[in-house]
Amino acid sequence: IIAPLFVMVTTNLVNMHSGYNGLQSGLSLIMIIFLIIYAILHEQTKTLIFIMPLFGALLAFFFYNRYPSVIFEGNCGSLAIGAGIGSYIVLLGNEIFGVILLGPHIMNFFMYIYWRLRNYPIEKFGSVRSDETISVPNYLTLKWIPPYFFRLTERKSTHIMYLLSFISGICALVV
Repeated sequence: IIAPLFVMVTTNLVNMHSGYNGLQSGLSLIMIIFLIIYAILHEQTKTLIFIMPLFGALLAFFFYNRYPSVIFEGNCGSLAIGAGIGSYIVLLGNEIFGVILLGPHIMNFFMYIYWRLRNYPIEKFGSVRSDETISVPNYLTLKWIPPYFFRLTERKSTHIMYLLSFISGICALVV
């Protein structure tokens, strides 16, 4: 019961925490790198055969998906990548590691739940100011917090999300 549920939740978390050029693909690459490190540290190198094709494909895709993107993965791509990540976490047998690794994604989900429970209006898109910084409608998703409080470009906001995911990966390895 846990395995299919974990994969389904991870799939949707990865899909929900996207939106900027290269955000989903970059965050997924970071998570996969930490999953590879975990597998090596816990002598589960035989399992790498299952994640390395996704890593290679995502690395090639990221080259064209990072800012300014020339290709996008859409929901089908992010759902498939999320399913691959969730499946690999289950294969490694340490869902707690996966939950910590997915920390920013989980935080983003709870922010969305709060948004929906408070019946705030649904606004999916921001705009770009003349100085190329982004203007977001609210601070109710994780990726919108930095540009809501500071004048940031999309690239800088994406890099902040990468940093949060990297910190989450370090915490997952330490715990």
